[in-house]
Amino acid sequence: MPDISFDPVEAQRQLRSLVAHNQEQAAAHRASFPAFPADSAGRGFSGHAARLQEALERVHHSCAWRWNNLAATAGAAEQQFRALSNLDSRNGMSLDRVHSEREGGARGL
Repeated sequence: MPDISFDPVEAQRQLRSLVAHNQEQAAAHRASFPAFPADSAGRGFSGHAARLQEALERVHHSCAWRWNNLAATAGAAEQQFRALSNLDSRNGMSLDRVHSEREGGARGL
């Protein structure tokens, strides 16, 4: 099996950067709300304008939902990388201890 190599510190840094960028974009999204005034569609088309406004609001809400999901997913990925890094460190210390014992004259396994 080929070795798997990653830099957990860099992976976590990248994910934190993604979360920060996502927060900025989500804030900008929340700050602007779609508006399609009834008179924008022209005389006699206010019903169409209302339906367009409703559609724009649904799209806006859907985008907000996606921003929230991206934030949750990136946060969960960062936690997984942290857990993997901690496990890798503990396993490395165990292997170092076994190697030290063997080098120090302890009986081999």
